[in-house]
Amino acid sequence: MSGNADADLREEVRSRYAAAARAVMEPKSGASDAPGAPAGCCDGTQASSCCGTEPDSDPADVFRVLVPGGRIGISDVVAEDRLTPADRAAAGSYVGCIAGALSRAEYLAGLAAAGFADASVTFTTEAASGIHWRSSAPSNPPAPDLGSRPVGWWPGAHAVPPQWHYLHIGRMTGSLMETDGPEGVVFPASADGRRSTSALGRAVIADALRPVDPAGALGAEQETNWRSGYLGHFRRLVEAGLASKAAALSIARDGLDSLHNRMRVRGPGDAETELDALLSAPAVASFGTLSVPGVGQRETELSLPYHGERLRGDALARQLDTWVSGGIIEPSCAEALREVAAHPEWLRLPGQTVIALGAGAEVGPLEVLLRWGARVAAVDLPSPPVWERVLHLARQGAGELLVPVTPKAPVPPQPDSGDEAIARWAGVNLVREVPDAADWLAGLDGPLVLGNYVYADGAANVAVSAAVDALTLRLQAGGGDMALAFLATPTDVFAVPPDAVAYSVRGYAARSRTAKLAGRPLRAVSRGGLLRRAYMPGADPGICDSLVPQQGPNYALAKRLQRWRAAVAREAGTTVSINVAPPTRTRSVTKNRTLAAAYAGAHRFGVEVFEPASTRVLMAALLVHDLQAGGPVHVHPWQDEAHDAAHGGLWRIAYAPRSALGLAALLGYAAARP
Repeated sequence: MSGNADADLREEVRSRYAAAARAVMEPKSGASDAPGAPAGCCDGTQASSCCGTEPDSDPADVFRVLVPGGRIGISDVVAEDRLTPADRAAAGSYVGCIAGALSRAEYLAGLAAAGFADASVTFTTEAASGIHWRSSAPSNPPAPDLGSRPVGWWPGAHAVPPQWHYLHIGRMTGSLMETDGPEGVVFPASADGRRSTSALGRAVIADALRPVDPAGALGAEQETNWRSGYLGHFRRLVEAGLASKAAALSIARDGLDSLHNRMRVRGPGDAETELDALLSAPAVASFGTLSVPGVGQRETELSLPYHGERLRGDALARQLDTWVSGGIIEPSCAEALREVAAHPEWLRLPGQTVIALGAGAEVGPLEVLLRWGARVAAVDLPSPPVWERVLHLARQGAGELLVPVTPKAPVPPQPDSGDEAIARWAGVNLVREVPDAADWLAGLDGPLVLGNYVYADGAANVAVSAAVDALTLRLQAGGGDMALAFLATPTDVFAVPPDAVAYSVRGYAARSRTAKLAGRPLRAVSRGGLLRRAYMPGADPGICDSLVPQQGPNYALAKRLQRWRAAVAREAGTTVSINVAPPTRTRSVTKNRTLAAAYAGAHRFGVEVFEPASTRVLMAALLVHDLQAGGPVHVHPWQDEAHDAAHGGLWRIAYAPRSALGLAALLGYAAARP
């Protein structure tokens, strides 16, 4: 069942199923994309109160966990085929999920692409022109027909106000009968057995705030709708931390401590321990190391792919000047990139081993570092398609790729075994194998750079981020000179320097007459929600709140954990690289229709959205700079985060980013259409 299913709903499903099927069925709330969710683990699934704009949606996840012939029922928002994206956006001005609703044809095409057959869409109540729904209360299901082909599914869970409605796809023949969870890092269970991501998020944020902002902590604890109400509490974390360096570090330490005290590790026989048990737990398996050398020609100068060209030398310098003058990157970012360009010998990071956790990440540094001749230890899930791609990149590069090989391999693969043969036995599941991964990494030649580039959809993002944080502490406790590296998302809350505030204020004052005339009624109709000025003049520092509601509280928490660990580690004397990346057209963004549309229209407001190839080189170069040249010592942690930021203009545009998001999406829908 979808993640918002509570105990009462599960009990209703159980009783109705028993009455209709004359069989025993135990409904479970869960996520089909949960780490380690086994394939073919359930006969049927139900997702209620879903949203077509749900950022974590991928039909292939549920197709994987269903048995052959398994079935699914779902309620969701949908649009008639006659409605254009602009029509849907207009209808969605009151409720965000309507704006990104898929049409009937798009729904069916997505389901077919995932492998589902015989999907059907049944419109019910029409609440707006062309927008339909069905309530999410489970209907009386028939007994499972395991001989039939699967019917349609669309994942996610999103609370939609009752005045908007849902559609119903197919027939419900059960619910997600996943076990309560696989072994590894899991969310804590409440008294009724539920593992609530919202409860965990509220508690961690409240614990982080409590010593420095008791009122803020109480507000987080009492938030009744965490999924949509989390935005203000994440902003408050930054605001409360501005009081002093001690306050910022207190928030970081207490937030991390709360996470470690609350998250659990499930072992064999359902035994559970605290997350910190992973710091000393013995390894179960001993992974081997396969070295894969690249055969390509090493790149010996900084060259940035941009708009179909390769920028180097004077062309790169001119582009950096253009970005600075246009407010796209901070001046310190341009200076760092110029310094790397002047020292091409830095690129191969001689003597260091960069550990790429989440090696297959779309904007991670693996591909670029290998082209520059670096040594990279790759860590990712044991997924042959992922490893075949990583191995292909390694062979095209000029560096050395270190691959973890499971001891289950009957014959250890060799560098010339072929990518398909190697990929079958490569990979580590960090959620389940932290001690094994730690022992493997500790045996590599150093100095080590532990790069955290992991990403997963939904709740899995928090689980894997918690596992990585435990891995980090375990490796740090082992001694040695290990640096940490992170990529900060631009869609978060940051304190920004006064010159960024002044740039934005000038832009707001210099708006065209048309923009000023259009802005007044828009702000009035939206009660100040649209086209708000970004900062009050003179703010030092300013607060740039670029959180995007569609990305959800789990994504925000996972990224905040990384920022907290970076601040605590830097204070302890560890070399830390954490730089704000620009908005980028990654697959995780473009699969969300609303975000894809907003990115397509962002240039209308002075924001530049980068292609992944450009972001990869840009951020890898900043990593090299941090490791080779270091950075200035700042008084406050917020200044460390702001230094070298490549935010794409979000910090310096005239309007508060979220106040322009809806209009950017409306303007960008046509450009974002596939």
